[in-house]
Amino acid sequence: MGSRPNKENLAYIAGFLDGDGSIMLQVKKRSDTTRGWRIMATICFYQDSRHSEPLNWIKEQLKIGYISKRNAVRQLKGYASWVQNVVRQFGPNLLWAWKLERSLT
Repeated sequence: MGSRPNKENLAYIAGFLDGDGSIMLQVKKRSDTTRGWRIMATICFYQDSRHSEPLNWIKEQLKIGYISKRNAVRQLKGYASWVQNVVRQFGPNLLWAWKLERSLT
């Protein structure tokens, strides 16, 4: 991630995630690991495609991720290494984010 967004912007993004987002953990099969699987973490922000400008702003603030369109919904997604960084930044704004960050370390 680039420079950190200011506290007010982080609070807004944390609220957006709380209302219109999700943090997903998936178990993915992998033949190149000794276990045969790995955990993939994803953060998604969702918004109706008619009102997708906030996703562009969030992407600009976090300086990572990509926006995709699925049906009438736009998604801002980011994977793996930056999930923990984003959750750490949200920690003061979301209690569950703090608990998740603690479980990932």
